[in-house]
Amino acid sequence: MLSRIEKYFNGELSEKEALEMQIWLAGHSDDPEVMKEIDRVFDAMSETAIGDGSCDAGAGRAFAGIRDRLGLGRASKRNADIFRRIERAAAIMAIPLMLAAGILYMKSERPEVAWLEVNVPSGQIDTVSLADGSMLVLNSGSRVTYPQQFKGAERRVFVEGEVLADIAKDPEKPFIIQSGDVNVRVHGTRFDFKSYGNNNCVELLLMEGSVSLDLNCGEAPREVRMKPGDMVHYDRNTGDINLTSFNPQGFKTFANGSLHFINLKMSDIAKDLERIFDVRIAIMDKTLADTRILAFFSNNEDLDQILSSMNTDRKMKIRKKDGIIYLSSSR
Repeated sequence: MLSRIEKYFNGELSEKEALEMQIWLAGHSDDPEVMKEIDRVFDAMSETAIGDGSCDAGAGRAFAGIRDRLGLGRASKRNADIFRRIERAAAIMAIPLMLAAGILYMKSERPEVAWLEVNVPSGQIDTVSLADGSMLVLNSGSRVTYPQQFKGAERRVFVEGEVLADIAKDPEKPFIIQSGDVNVRVHGTRFDFKSYGNNNCVELLLMEGSVSLDLNCGEAPREVRMKPGDMVHYDRNTGDINLTSFNPQGFKTFANGSLHFINLKMSDIAKDLERIFDVRIAIMDKTLADTRILAFFSNNEDLDQILSSMNTDRKMKIRKKDGIIYLSSSR
Protein backbone atom coordinates (compact mmCIF):
# COMPACT_ATOMS: atom_id res chain seq x y z
CA MET A 1 0.00 0.00 0.00
CA LEU A 2 2.96 2.36 0.54
CA SER A 3 3.51 2.37 -3.23
CA ARG A 4 -0.05 3.67 -3.74
CA ILE A 5 0.24 6.71 -1.45
CA GLU A 6 1.69 8.88 -4.20
CA LYS A 7 -1.02 7.76 -6.63
CA TYR A 8 -3.65 8.65 -4.00
CA PHE A 9 -2.35 12.19 -3.53
CA ASN A 10 -1.95 12.55 -7.30
CA GLY A 11 -5.62 11.66 -7.76
CA GLU A 12 -4.73 8.62 -9.89
CA LEU A 13 -6.84 6.06 -8.00
CA SER A 14 -10.42 5.12 -8.73
CA GLU A 15 -13.11 6.21 -6.25
CA LYS A 16 -13.17 2.72 -4.71
CA GLU A 17 -9.37 2.53 -4.50
CA ALA A 18 -9.21 6.02 -2.99
CA LEU A 19 -11.74 5.04 -0.31
CA GLU A 20 -9.75 1.89 0.50
CA MET A 21 -6.58 4.01 0.78
CA GLN A 22 -8.32 6.48 3.12
CA ILE A 23 -9.38 3.66 5.43
CA TRP A 24 -5.90 2.13 5.32
CA LEU A 25 -4.25 5.49 6.09
CA ALA A 26 -6.66 6.05 8.99
CA GLY A 27 -5.45 2.79 10.55
CA HIS A 28 -1.74 3.53 9.91
CA SER A 29 -1.52 7.22 10.81
CA ASP A 30 1.06 6.48 13.53
CA ASP A 31 3.26 4.28 11.33
CA PRO A 32 6.72 5.90 10.84
CA GLU A 33 7.09 4.35 7.38
CA VAL A 34 3.76 5.81 6.28
CA MET A 35 4.72 9.25 7.59
CA LYS A 36 8.10 8.98 5.83
CA GLU A 37 6.42 8.16 2.51
CA ILE A 38 3.93 11.04 2.87
CA ASP A 39 6.85 13.31 3.68
CA ARG A 40 8.66 12.17 0.53
CA VAL A 41 5.58 12.58 -1.68
CA PHE A 42 4.89 16.11 -0.44
CA ASP A 43 8.52 17.13 -0.88
CA ALA A 44 8.52 15.88 -4.47
CA MET A 45 5.13 17.36 -5.36
CA SER A 46 5.76 20.73 -3.75
CA GLU A 47 9.15 21.10 -5.44
CA THR A 48 7.55 20.31 -8.79
CA ALA A 49 4.54 22.57 -8.26
CA ILE A 50 6.40 25.69 -7.13
CA GLY A 51 9.71 25.10 -8.82
CA ASP A 52 11.56 27.03 -11.46
CA GLY A 53 8.95 26.95 -14.20
CA SER A 54 10.13 23.69 -15.80
CA CYS A 55 7.81 21.56 -13.70
CA ASP A 56 5.42 18.88 -14.88
CA ALA A 57 1.96 20.41 -15.26
CA GLY A 58 0.12 17.32 -14.02
CA ALA A 59 2.07 17.17 -10.78
CA GLY A 60 1.60 20.91 -10.33
CA ARG A 61 -2.17 20.61 -10.70
CA ALA A 62 -2.25 17.65 -8.29
CA PHE A 63 -0.30 19.57 -5.66
CA ALA A 64 -2.48 22.64 -6.16
CA GLY A 65 -5.56 20.45 -5.65
CA ILE A 66 -4.22 19.16 -2.34
CA ARG A 67 -3.40 22.71 -1.29
CA ASP A 68 -6.93 23.85 -2.12
CA ARG A 69 -8.53 20.94 -0.21
CA LEU A 70 -6.43 21.85 2.83
CA GLY A 71 -7.55 25.48 2.59
CA LEU A 72 -4.10 26.92 1.89
CA GLY A 73 -3.31 29.69 -0.56
CA ARG A 74 -0.68 29.82 -3.24
CA ALA A 75 2.94 29.77 -2.19
CA SER A 76 5.55 32.08 -3.58
CA LYS A 77 9.08 30.86 -4.16
CA ARG A 78 10.19 32.82 -1.12
CA ASN A 79 7.64 31.04 1.08
CA ALA A 80 8.00 27.61 -0.54
CA ASP A 81 9.66 25.89 2.42
CA ILE A 82 7.18 27.34 4.90
CA PHE A 83 4.18 26.24 2.85
CA ARG A 84 5.71 22.81 2.29
CA ARG A 85 5.95 22.27 6.05
CA ILE A 86 2.41 23.58 6.64
CA GLU A 87 0.89 21.47 3.87
CA ARG A 88 2.66 18.31 5.00
CA ALA A 89 1.62 18.84 8.62
CA ALA A 90 -1.97 19.55 7.60
CA ALA A 91 -2.15 16.38 5.55
CA ILE A 92 -0.68 14.25 8.32
CA MET A 93 -3.08 15.68 10.91
CA ALA A 94 -5.97 15.02 8.54
CA ILE A 95 -5.23 11.30 8.18
CA PRO A 96 -7.23 10.19 11.28
CA LEU A 97 -10.23 12.03 9.79
CA MET A 98 -10.02 10.18 6.47
CA LEU A 99 -12.06 7.25 7.72
CA ALA A 100 -14.90 9.56 8.66
CA ALA A 101 -14.62 11.22 5.26
CA GLY A 102 -14.78 7.83 3.61
CA ILE A 103 -17.97 6.96 5.44
CA LEU A 104 -19.49 10.28 4.44
CA TYR A 105 -18.55 9.46 0.86
CA MET A 106 -20.33 6.13 1.10
CA LYS A 107 -23.38 7.85 2.57
CA SER A 108 -23.47 10.34 -0.29
CA GLU A 109 -23.04 7.59 -2.88
CA ARG A 110 -25.70 5.39 -1.28
CA PRO A 111 -28.02 7.75 0.62
CA GLU A 112 -30.48 4.94 1.32
CA VAL A 113 -27.89 3.16 3.52
CA ALA A 114 -27.16 4.32 7.08
CA TRP A 115 -23.65 3.49 8.32
CA LEU A 116 -23.00 2.69 11.98
CA GLU A 117 -19.76 2.47 13.96
CA VAL A 118 -18.88 0.75 17.21
CA ASN A 119 -15.65 1.48 19.12
CA VAL A 120 -14.68 -0.81 22.00
CA PRO A 121 -12.63 0.80 24.82
CA SER A 122 -9.51 -0.90 26.14
CA GLY A 123 -10.28 -3.61 28.66
CA GLN A 124 -13.78 -4.28 27.30
CA ILE A 125 -15.54 -6.61 24.82
CA ASP A 126 -18.69 -5.82 22.82
CA THR A 127 -21.07 -7.71 20.51
CA VAL A 128 -22.61 -6.39 17.29
CA SER A 129 -25.59 -7.99 15.55
CA LEU A 130 -25.75 -7.33 11.81
CA ALA A 131 -28.89 -7.06 9.70
CA ASP A 132 -28.27 -10.42 7.97
CA GLY A 133 -28.12 -12.31 11.28
CA SER A 134 -24.32 -12.36 11.50
CA MET A 135 -22.72 -11.81 14.91
CA LEU A 136 -19.43 -10.00 15.57
CA VAL A 137 -17.75 -10.13 18.98
CA LEU A 138 -15.20 -7.30 19.21
CA ASN A 139 -12.13 -7.44 21.41
CA SER A 140 -10.82 -4.43 23.33
CA GLY A 141 -9.50 -1.53 21.29
CA SER A 142 -11.40 -2.67 18.18
CA ARG A 143 -13.63 -0.73 15.79
CA VAL A 144 -16.21 -1.89 13.26
CA THR A 145 -18.07 0.20 10.68
CA TYR A 146 -21.08 -1.47 9.09
CA PRO A 147 -24.30 -0.64 7.20
CA GLN A 148 -27.64 -0.74 8.98
CA GLN A 149 -28.94 -2.75 6.01
CA PHE A 150 -26.87 -4.59 3.39
CA LYS A 151 -27.59 -3.32 -0.13
CA GLY A 152 -26.14 -4.39 -3.44
CA ALA A 153 -24.22 -7.51 -4.45
CA GLU A 154 -22.05 -7.92 -1.32
CA ARG A 155 -22.01 -7.53 2.44
CA ARG A 156 -18.98 -5.45 3.42
CA VAL A 157 -17.89 -4.20 6.84
CA PHE A 158 -14.72 -2.39 7.94
CA VAL A 159 -12.78 -3.65 10.94
CA GLU A 160 -9.71 -2.54 12.84
CA GLY A 161 -8.82 -4.83 15.72
CA GLU A 162 -9.88 -8.35 16.65
CA VAL A 163 -13.26 -9.86 15.87
CA LEU A 164 -14.78 -13.28 16.47
CA ALA A 165 -17.22 -13.64 13.58
CA ASP A 166 -20.19 -15.95 13.10
CA ILE A 167 -21.38 -15.13 9.58
CA ALA A 168 -24.81 -16.00 8.21
CA LYS A 169 -24.78 -17.93 4.93
CA ASP A 170 -25.94 -16.18 1.78
CA PRO A 171 -24.46 -17.71 -1.43
CA GLU A 172 -25.84 -14.83 -3.52
CA LYS A 173 -24.19 -12.11 -1.43
CA PRO A 174 -20.59 -12.73 -0.24
CA PHE A 175 -19.53 -11.29 3.10
CA ILE A 176 -16.30 -9.25 3.14
CA ILE A 177 -14.39 -7.94 6.13
CA GLN A 178 -11.99 -5.19 5.06
CA SER A 179 -9.09 -4.10 7.24
CA GLY A 180 -6.72 -1.80 5.42
CA ASP A 181 -4.78 -3.85 2.86
CA VAL A 182 -6.39 -7.13 3.97
CA ASN A 183 -9.79 -8.55 2.98
CA VAL A 184 -11.46 -11.67 4.37
CA ARG A 185 -14.01 -13.16 1.93
CA VAL A 186 -16.53 -15.27 3.79
CA HIS A 187 -19.03 -17.86 2.58
CA GLY A 188 -20.82 -18.65 5.86
CA THR A 189 -18.39 -19.49 8.62
CA ARG A 190 -16.92 -18.92 12.07
CA PHE A 191 -13.43 -17.51 12.57
CA ASP A 192 -11.19 -15.29 14.68
CA PHE A 193 -9.63 -12.38 12.76
CA LYS A 194 -7.12 -9.94 14.27
CA SER A 195 -5.82 -6.88 12.41
CA TYR A 196 -4.90 -3.88 14.56
CA GLY A 197 -3.51 -0.84 12.80
CA ASN A 198 -0.45 -0.58 15.08
CA ASN A 199 0.43 -4.31 14.88
CA ASN A 200 2.54 -5.75 12.08
CA CYS A 201 0.96 -9.18 12.47
CA VAL A 202 -2.43 -10.05 10.97
CA GLU A 203 -3.91 -13.32 12.29
CA LEU A 204 -6.80 -15.45 11.03
CA LEU A 205 -7.99 -18.73 12.59
CA LEU A 206 -10.80 -20.58 10.81
CA MET A 207 -13.10 -22.77 12.94
CA GLU A 208 -15.92 -23.55 10.49
CA GLY A 209 -16.76 -23.03 6.82
CA SER A 210 -14.39 -21.51 4.28
CA VAL A 211 -12.73 -18.15 3.69
CA SER A 212 -10.11 -16.64 1.44
CA LEU A 213 -7.67 -14.06 2.78
CA ASP A 214 -6.95 -11.39 0.14
CA LEU A 215 -3.72 -9.45 0.67
CA ASN A 216 -3.69 -6.25 -1.37
CA CYS A 217 -0.04 -5.53 -0.65
CA GLY A 218 2.71 -4.54 -3.05
CA GLU A 219 2.31 -4.79 -6.79
CA ALA A 220 1.02 -8.39 -6.79
CA PRO A 221 -2.07 -9.04 -4.62
CA ARG A 222 -2.13 -12.51 -3.07
CA GLU A 223 -4.90 -14.86 -1.98
CA VAL A 224 -4.78 -17.56 0.72
CA ARG A 225 -7.64 -20.08 0.63
CA MET A 226 -8.41 -21.63 4.01
CA LYS A 227 -10.24 -24.64 5.41
CA PRO A 228 -11.33 -25.34 9.02
CA GLY A 229 -8.30 -25.75 11.27
CA ASP A 230 -6.10 -23.44 9.18
CA MET A 231 -4.31 -20.53 10.82
CA VAL A 232 -2.59 -17.73 8.92
CA HIS A 233 -0.10 -15.18 10.18
CA TYR A 234 0.70 -12.36 7.77
CA ASP A 235 3.53 -9.93 8.58
CA ARG A 236 2.72 -6.52 7.11
CA ASN A 237 6.31 -5.41 7.58
CA THR A 238 8.05 -8.25 5.73
CA GLY A 239 5.18 -9.57 3.59
CA ASP A 240 5.74 -13.09 4.97
CA ILE A 241 2.77 -15.48 5.12
CA ASN A 242 2.79 -18.43 7.53
CA LEU A 243 0.04 -21.05 7.11
CA THR A 244 -0.19 -23.62 9.93
CA SER A 245 -2.93 -25.69 11.57
CA PHE A 246 -4.66 -25.92 14.94
CA ASN A 247 -7.41 -28.04 16.48
CA PRO A 248 -10.67 -26.06 16.18
CA GLN A 249 -12.57 -28.51 18.38
CA GLY A 250 -13.00 -26.87 21.76
CA PHE A 251 -10.71 -23.98 20.81
CA LYS A 252 -11.36 -21.08 23.18
CA THR A 253 -11.29 -17.49 21.98
CA PHE A 254 -11.14 -14.12 23.73
CA ALA A 255 -14.95 -14.20 23.84
CA ASN A 256 -14.61 -17.09 26.32
CA GLY A 257 -12.06 -15.24 28.46
CA SER A 258 -9.15 -17.03 26.76
CA LEU A 259 -5.96 -15.63 25.25
CA HIS A 260 -3.64 -17.21 22.71
CA PHE A 261 -0.27 -16.02 21.47
CA ILE A 262 0.88 -18.41 18.77
CA ASN A 263 4.43 -17.72 17.61
CA LEU A 264 3.92 -13.96 17.99
CA LYS A 265 6.66 -11.42 18.58
CA MET A 266 6.79 -10.02 22.10
CA SER A 267 6.29 -6.54 20.62
CA ASP A 268 2.88 -7.56 19.23
CA ILE A 269 1.95 -9.40 22.42
CA ALA A 270 2.72 -6.28 24.47
CA LYS A 271 0.33 -4.23 22.32
CA ASP A 272 -2.39 -6.84 22.82
CA LEU A 273 -1.86 -6.80 26.58
CA GLU A 274 -2.00 -2.99 26.61
CA ARG A 275 -5.44 -3.06 25.00
CA ILE A 276 -6.78 -5.92 27.09
CA PHE A 277 -5.66 -4.57 30.48
CA ASP A 278 -5.62 -0.84 29.62
CA VAL A 279 -2.00 -0.38 30.68
CA ARG A 280 1.21 0.93 29.16
CA ILE A 281 4.02 -1.53 28.39
CA ALA A 282 7.47 -0.52 27.17
CA ILE A 283 9.95 -3.06 25.77
CA MET A 284 13.45 -1.78 26.34
CA ASP A 285 15.51 -3.81 23.85
CA LYS A 286 15.08 -5.18 20.34
CA THR A 287 16.14 -8.71 21.25
CA LEU A 288 13.17 -9.12 23.59
CA ALA A 289 10.82 -7.28 21.20
CA ASP A 290 11.64 -9.77 18.42
CA THR A 291 11.42 -12.87 20.65
CA ARG A 292 8.57 -15.15 19.54
CA ILE A 293 6.24 -16.61 22.17
CA LEU A 294 3.83 -19.56 22.22
CA ALA A 295 1.38 -19.28 25.12
CA PHE A 296 -2.27 -20.05 25.97
CA PHE A 297 -4.31 -18.64 28.87
CA SER A 298 -7.84 -19.87 29.55
CA ASN A 299 -8.49 -19.21 33.26
CA ASN A 300 -8.97 -15.44 33.22
CA GLU A 301 -5.39 -14.87 34.32
CA ASP A 302 -4.49 -11.30 35.28
CA LEU A 303 -1.60 -9.38 33.74
CA ASP A 304 0.90 -10.30 36.46
CA GLN A 305 0.10 -14.00 36.03
CA ILE A 306 0.47 -13.78 32.25
CA LEU A 307 3.84 -12.01 32.40
CA SER A 308 5.07 -14.39 35.09
CA SER A 309 4.05 -17.41 33.00
CA MET A 310 5.92 -16.08 29.98
CA ASN A 311 8.97 -15.54 32.17
CA THR A 312 9.42 -19.01 33.68
CA ASP A 313 12.94 -19.16 32.23
CA ARG A 314 13.79 -15.85 33.95
CA LYS A 315 15.12 -14.35 30.72
CA MET A 316 12.90 -11.30 31.05
CA LYS A 317 13.17 -8.51 33.60
CA ILE A 318 9.84 -6.94 34.64
CA ARG A 319 9.81 -3.53 36.30
CA LYS A 320 6.91 -1.18 37.14
CA LYS A 321 7.36 2.55 37.54
CA ASP A 322 4.92 5.48 37.38
CA GLY A 323 2.12 3.30 36.00
CA ILE A 324 4.28 1.88 33.17
CA ILE A 325 5.49 -1.73 32.89
CA TYR A 326 9.06 -1.95 31.56
CA LEU A 327 10.22 -5.23 30.01
CA SER A 328 13.84 -6.01 29.16
CA SER A 329 16.11 -8.98 28.64
CA SER A 330 17.86 -10.22 31.77
CA ARG A 331 21.59 -9.61 31.70
